[in-house]
Amino acid sequence: MPALSGEFRVTAIDLPGFGSSHRDARLILDEVPAQVDALLGELGIERAHVMGHSMGGLVAGGLAAEHPQRVDRLVLKRVRYYDGWGNLLNEDTTERVVHEQ
Repeated sequence: MPALSGEFRVTAIDLPGFGSSHRDARLILDEVPAQVDALLGELGIERAHVMGHSMGGLVAGGLAAEHPQRVDRLVLKRVRYYDGWGNLLNEDTTERVVHEQ
C-alpha cells in the first residue's frame, strides 16, 4: 500500500471478524458489498479504483456487480470461486474471462 499512497488516497478495510474488526463480528459475504458501498458514501468517495485479494476479491467483484457506479477500475488477485455448475475457477480462468469481456 505504501507504493500506491504516494499517488492515491488509499483506504484499506478489514472484513468482519478479520484484522482490527471486532473478533465476534459475523462475516456474511453477500452483505459485505453493500457495507462497503455504505462506507464509501460515509467517506465521501463517489468512485474508486478497487483492489481485492483472495476473499477481498470476491467482495470487490461483488461491489462492482452490485454497485457499478462506485467502481472506476477493478483489480482482482488470487480470487478463486465456483461457477454455477460447481467448477472451481482459478485465477488463470478469471483473468481470461475478464480480458475477453
